[in-house]
Amino acid sequence: MTSVQILTPEILPDFTEALKRNSSDGVDGIDHMRMSRVTRAMGDSSAAFIRVDGEFVGYVANLHDRGNGFELVECFGEVLPPWRRQGFGGQLVDWAIQQAAARSHSSMLEIVIDAVAEEGGLSSLLESRRFSSSHFTQVSAKAVQRDVAVLRPFEIRTIRAEDALLVEDLSKRISKTEPLARGGEISMHSALRHPYLRRDHCLIAFGPGGGPALGAALTMVWPDDAEDLWIETLCTEPSDARLLRQMVVDLLRRAEGHFTTVSMGASDAVLSELVGLGFAAEYTWTRNSLLVMAS
Repeated sequence: MTSVQILTPEILPDFTEALKRNSSDGVDGIDHMRMSRVTRAMGDSSAAFIRVDGEFVGYVANLHDRGNGFELVECFGEVLPPWRRQGFGGQLVDWAIQQAAARSHSSMLEIVIDAVAEEGGLSSLLESRRFSSSHFTQVSAKAVQRDVAVLRPFEIRTIRAEDALLVEDLSKRISKTEPLARGGEISMHSALRHPYLRRDHCLIAFGPGGGPALGAALTMVWPDDAEDLWIETLCTEPSDARLLRQMVVDLLRRAEGHFTTVSMGASDAVLSELVGLGFAAEYTWTRNSLLVMAS
């Protein structure tokens, strides 16, 4: 069987050109940032590929986010259309799982793989490796003001540098309700460190009279889609649909004049709330997750 090889800078130009010619990943909402993510993974020796007779067959890459005994590994990749259903996808996924466990700095890690469509081959491949799945819908709305009934007064403002400890406390409280250990906390810290974070459009929310932070909205702008404000994280603790709604309305108001649209990936729990605020569903993807002990 063809071996999996580590992606290096010398190979990257040919690899990039092969993806441009052959990739079918044209509807993926994160497609515009794919190569930057491959490059990040390559710098950590966490990207690999398979090539047959000089032709690229597919690739896989892991992005590691670590902290406090837990590690979140975002795994992504593709087998190019002419080479599918020949066992290469299994090779790449197995390499990713083994590489994530071998390089982990933590005792436990969660590996996540996002898929835009329920493709039968990928779904069965991941199920056989004991991945669990959940569904999200990308939604988008025009960046204009919305009317919303304020049923409870919240203080919502832009996140400041001095709010770091408040966000950290909020993320720790949220992580306690996550089904997979510290996934929520690591996800928030990863977003706060991301190079495309749009700090001037990130929000933090408090209850009447201040106190601990009750919610946060972290936003990004991808280089190839500068007209869209992407909500990477939208969360409250405790869960409060009214606060989530008011933060979204505030983001829409602030985005008007700066962006054309505001978008996010929504779980079923908040999808109806967002549709009521003028968001339209664009497509659905599946997040596949595997919790493993590191070697």
